[in-house]
Amino acid sequence: MRNFILNNKYIIALVTIVLLCLWQLSFFVYISKWDNIDAYLPYRYFVSDYLWNGEFPFWNSFQNLGTPVYSDLQSGTWYPITWIIMLFGKYTIGSLTVEILSCYIIAAVGFYKLGNFIYGNPKVSFIVALCYALSGFMVGSSQLLPFLIGIAWLPWIIFAGLSFFKTLKYRYAILTALFLAICTSGASPPFVIILLYVFVAMFIYFLWKNKTEKKNIITIVAGGGVILVVSVLLLLPYINSFYEFLPYFNRSERLPYERLTYNNFTVYEYISFLFPFSILSETELFSHTDVTLRNGYFGILGVIYLVISFFSVKNKYFVPLIIVAILSLLFAAGSSTFFYKIAYELPGFGLFKHSSFFKIYFIFSSLLLAGFSIKKELRGDLSKKMGDNTVKIIFGTIFLITAVSFVNMPKEELSQILQKLIASDEKFEGTLSSHLFINGIILLVLVSLFFFLKKKRNLFIGLVVVVVLDVFIQVQLSAPKTVYNKIEYSEVSSFFNELPNDINQEASIIPLKNLDEKLPLKKIDGFWRNLSILNKTISNKGYNPMRFKSFEKGKENGALDQTIENPVLFFQEPEEGVAINSTLIGYNKFKAGVVNNAPQVKKFLLNQNYHGQWKAYYNEKPLAIMKENELIMGVEIPAKSSGEIQFVYESPRTTYAMIISGLTYLMIIIYFFKVTFFAKRISSK
Repeated sequence: MRNFILNNKYIIALVTIVLLCLWQLSFFVYISKWDNIDAYLPYRYFVSDYLWNGEFPFWNSFQNLGTPVYSDLQSGTWYPITWIIMLFGKYTIGSLTVEILSCYIIAAVGFYKLGNFIYGNPKVSFIVALCYALSGFMVGSSQLLPFLIGIAWLPWIIFAGLSFFKTLKYRYAILTALFLAICTSGASPPFVIILLYVFVAMFIYFLWKNKTEKKNIITIVAGGGVILVVSVLLLLPYINSFYEFLPYFNRSERLPYERLTYNNFTVYEYISFLFPFSILSETELFSHTDVTLRNGYFGILGVIYLVISFFSVKNKYFVPLIIVAILSLLFAAGSSTFFYKIAYELPGFGLFKHSSFFKIYFIFSSLLLAGFSIKKELRGDLSKKMGDNTVKIIFGTIFLITAVSFVNMPKEELSQILQKLIASDEKFEGTLSSHLFINGIILLVLVSLFFFLKKKRNLFIGLVVVVVLDVFIQVQLSAPKTVYNKIEYSEVSSFFNELPNDINQEASIIPLKNLDEKLPLKKIDGFWRNLSILNKTISNKGYNPMRFKSFEKGKENGALDQTIENPVLFFQEPEEGVAINSTLIGYNKFKAGVVNNAPQVKKFLLNQNYHGQWKAYYNEKPLAIMKENELIMGVEIPAKSSGEIQFVYESPRTTYAMIISGLTYLMIIIYFFKVTFFAKRISSK
């Protein structure tokens, strides 16, 4: 045990510090907020509820006239970490908290591994990994779980990819495919699209670099094939599920360029590289970007050593990282620059709704660059004059901005903001000057401490002290606004114990427009959208970016208003001679006992979005399903007949895809177990 701790002391320290900095979540004091609560938690709860009731989560009838949850790329249906969490029971507020924290830990350990690969120095890797895991993007976008997942797995993917290109060993190609598949299955799609571009660029670069080595070129191409094939095999259920929904998806085409003017990371937000607290202030300068997407901070030491690296580092990583950093800022600015209008024409780029997410690649590359000068500092190879002058210039800049802010800020506002911060009140916005002053004082203390500790014998300890204080303070300043909602965890946890296990059958006979009035839902503070999912009550309302084209069109042309006048199962013409004797809202199916004594066929409708995977059976004989009202599904009940009509959602391909994916995961686990086991046996002899 002692050897294990010593061998993994930096990783253990990383995990411990990350959890302490996020103590409001890691000690289950408060809950997460916004999209995590009203979107990603209900989606995952639905998936777990179906699985724990012995059903596969194909169709969610509790939202927007029904959606295929297994096709939702952000629902967690295919994300392995979510699978593991669901093994312990239904997905609750505790599950969400654990999954959020897992992203920070995965990010920290992954960047540490990548740092060790690049620098060969665990101390440097520890410092930059801590800055990455608790960077402004990770803290600011904490409410966007698919963003956190994309950021968390990025260093693992790059680490495995670079390991393959360096060693040309296929096991690293398999590892790359594994990390790529895991990330893809849980991350927001823009991160996946960018990864594809990154890997294309990496392959082109390394093929060119090995252009005179035929054997290496063959291995690189073959390795690329391994990455592609293994990734596809692992992602087969994910790919198939989205393919089955693609014809109906409302976002399959690129967004109009005019819609990309919001959530850009422009030059105004560059102030967050030094003053992350400032972007939480009330000012028109930041109004074009959501508060959760403004923060680009990666530590005061990250900034100092980035500047030093720019003038002192010359190695094979320098130029590629500088290019990535510049391109990232240009892309992050979105429609604010002409550059993005050119990029908009590239495949996939027109789908990015929040261009500011590109700044994570600036943070990523900047920290890797900063690590080179940190390494030189620890080795004693860094020019003392350059280091001291850089610190003095940054200190002077901070001091000047802080002094000007002090002169311009409303003096009574300072105590108000501090009182609200101490009370964990998210509504602590003040003027930009007040926020700059508070942040400036903190930074001046940190830079002074850094300058003092640099002169001490153990420089590494000094750097760690400054970094830990820095990330802890900056997280605490941002956390009430972007990380947690001041609602007691215990209160929300008990709410989940009160949720129903069975589907609400009363909803089957009530017109959809009246459901909220007739069937009040169990509610609790912090949850406001998608409550029908948690209550297992059918609904035509809800929040989900994955919507049907026909549903959106129905909102505009009145078809939706017309159809919600009816319950979920109904005859198109409820006249004499037709009747519904019984109804059932089931898991991935609907049933009704119907009578048609009329001399002609009658249309019977299912008030759910039309999808080609639905099948209908009348007295166990198949019936053709037609699209009705440009929105929902209907069948024709034969004349002079009675019996049971059943609608069933079926996806045989998903079953086969899951088997292939599961076997691929199993073979990879066995393969790496054997490689690791035999390597240990050989090394022990």
